[in-house]
Amino acid sequence: MLATALMLVCFSFAKADTLAVYGNTTLVNGPNGPAWQLTSNMATPPAYAGVYVQTNSLTVSSLTQLSTSYQMTQGTFGGGSPRFSLIDSSNNEAWIYFGTPLGGGSFSDPLGGAYGSTGNYANLLSLDVRVYSNGFGGLNSPNTGMTWAQFVAATGGTQIGFVSLDLDGGWLATQQMQVNNFQINGTTYNPAIDSTGASITGITNWTQAIAVTPVDPNRLTLNITDASPDAIRATVTVSHNGKKVCDLSWYMFEPTP
Repeated sequence: MLATALMLVCFSFAKADTLAVYGNTTLVNGPNGPAWQLTSNMATPPAYAGVYVQTNSLTVSSLTQLSTSYQMTQGTFGGGSPRFSLIDSSNNEAWIYFGTPLGGGSFSDPLGGAYGSTGNYANLLSLDVRVYSNGFGGLNSPNTGMTWAQFVAATGGTQIGFVSLDLDGGWLATQQMQVNNFQINGTTYNPAIDSTGASITGITNWTQAIAVTPVDPNRLTLNITDASPDAIRATVTVSHNGKKVCDLSWYMFEPTP
């Protein structure tokens, strides 16, 4: 068990990945905690919703974790939604569809309306055909799917400008979902919460992200790769209108027997 030993306030206004929401996205205190509620309904425009992260220095080959927790509260999967979208510097996109592949570009909700995780869609070992590229990195296969490993082999060096989580299938039937724990590599994004754990609904342009990084216990500024580290750094970053305001870091250590 790791014990908290040291807390540091880090520099503000450093260049970092930033998060924002768009469309018909609201903050709710759902049954699974604070969440973004995304709604796609042609009767209540805009008929699209999402959460996106503008990345700083992320390539396809360096993206090793892409997941979120979600629950469909109305409707189900369809109409090319929900999905993750990767956007390159030319605004070309690759689409990574949620769910269990059914063939022919169709997907079903494996949770059947319950709450849970997508699992890691940036898994090189996965055989699921769920990635479709609309010119991303020069790869044009919008109607032919591929595995994540095949996508990495074709576009691995391409810079990712944005990673978005999108819901826009309301043209087919109304869709509504709640999402949290939006994870890109070592950073998990969630709505801003107060000291009681409730989402702060009155300031929708504020967000927070949590990153946990293994570090060398004898040199805390040195990040390491270790599945069972003796020390970690936890950092919470607070942003407003997609721009970083400040962050707070603390270290936790494995106690000496």
